[in-house]
Amino acid sequence: MTGSISHSHRLAISAVAPADRWRSIGIDLEHLASPDAQAALRATVVNASGLALLKTLHDAGDLALDALLTLVFSAKESLFKASFAAVGRYFDFSAAQVTGVDVAAGYLQLRLCESPCPSLPAGHLCPVGFAWVDPQTVVTYRVW
Repeated sequence: MTGSISHSHRLAISAVAPADRWRSIGIDLEHLASPDAQAALRATVVNASGLALLKTLHDAGDLALDALLTLVFSAKESLFKASFAAVGRYFDFSAAQVTGVDVAAGYLQLRLCESPCPSLPAGHLCPVGFAWVDPQTVVTYRVW
């Protein structure tokens, strides 16, 4: 079996699956970032091109910028959780860059900027699914 857990201040989530079908699962549950946390997320979770993409999505009316920043943070957390068994170490938020978000489909794409292990080479595209539990809380998941 493989699985993952996450929690916020008021919710918890878990997922399990047969290891012969899925290599790993990563899930994350996040409440919208506060204004103070948004500044930290801008500085650590997205690079200049990622922030430009999020601003374009925000300007198009897809989601508020705080929701988009929280979404990318959560997606990277799910990626890291799903990858940890193969990588065997923690790696920085700069290891993956957001390259696309389809709000209607509940899909976000991350591209690895480095190779944290042989099975995850630089340039590898990592799809991450997401859903809004409520207007203030997002859940993201990565399976591979």
